[in-house]
Amino acid sequence: MNKTDIIEIMSKRTTKLAVLSVVFVGMMVLLVPALVQESQALTTATAVSQVGQFSDVKAQIFSGQLALVPRVVGPTTTWVTTSANNGGLNEMGVVSAKVAGVEVYFVFNNPAGGPNTCQAAANPSGPIHAKCHISRGNSASATFEVSNRN
Repeated sequence: MNKTDIIEIMSKRTTKLAVLSVVFVGMMVLLVPALVQESQALTTATAVSQVGQFSDVKAQIFSGQLALVPRVVGPTTTWVTTSANNGGLNEMGVVSAKVAGVEVYFVFNNPAGGPNTCQAAANPSGPIHAKCHISRGNSASATFEVSNRN
């Protein structure tokens, strides 16, 4: 097969359509998984205590689902949530725990639209202070810190 044969084959409409179809399908094979992954929300959360170990840890998820239930390792608790299988993109929930006998709450929200938010709360008149930070985007990282109020 020489150059003129190749040029002659490529000049036919059916060949052009077949080549275009192969290129289109190839691009879809590469792009669809990337787009689906981008649309799934994920929140990885870590709570760290400077005043003692977490106990009685409970999670209540309002939107999305737990991919990793809260796990306590020393003074650290970690959990992971993902958006629901039904195509929803929102993740919202609260994790509660006790530290040094004081109840603390970690609230997170990773919505489909708008900024991600978090709150950390403990008894305002108690000896413990809690704060949080959450990153931007669908794959968010939330950090909660518990320390002495002083």
